[in-house]
Amino acid sequence: MTSQFFYLPSDKKVEDEVRIKFTQGRIKLLKDWLQEKIVNKFTENEFTPKIFLNGFGERRKIVSTTIVTDKDCNITKKYNIDYNYYNAVVDEFCANNRCKIDKKDMEYLLMLTFRDNGIEVSPLKGTLNISL
Repeated sequence: MTSQFFYLPSDKKVEDEVRIKFTQGRIKLLKDWLQEKIVNKFTENEFTPKIFLNGFGERRKIVSTTIVTDKDCNITKKYNIDYNYYNAVVDEFCANNRCKIDKKDMEYLLMLTFRDNGIEVSPLKGTLNISL
């Protein structure tokens, strides 16, 4: 983690255990937020994952799951998140907590939140996409 949000300021003289608990608490806070705002959207059956009007007046999906196969007939799920919705969630969290979190830290914790729910995703494998 490179964001200062996760660490106690160095001018505070506390034991390492307190620093570790502080960092774990901050990580849990962000993971709970991502669980509520993004990961749960993939599992809620009654939720209509549509927001943000496109040019034709029809609402665009903010999250979607597609099944893809490769040339060897391996079947995988691809989790897609709308970039505008993702940015809105990140900006709302940062505004509420008066912080700035690096994009890589946010993506890493998002992948960990998916993993906590039994879903293995990775942008490198193409199973997690944040796109328009």
